[in-house]
Amino acid sequence: MTANAVTAWFRDLYVRRLGWAGYSSHCGRRTFATQAARKATTVGGSLRDVQDMLGHASLMSLGANLASGLFCP
Repeated sequence: MTANAVTAWFRDLYVRRLGWAGYSSHCGRRTFATQAARKATTVGGSLRDVQDMLGHASLMSLGANLASGLFCP
């Protein structure tokens, strides 16, 4: 599946099926990142583990996702 196909699938799910305007596949990614960061230390993990899962090159780029908040819009 291509990146564009995944984006289209989420758009169809969020907008057409659920009626959620303003949501995107990236909203789900940011929500996952935020929840994973909150729970990481409770299971022996760290922000570096979350960084690795998301494929970010630095903690600063991870922080940008976390700073955008939980759930969109």
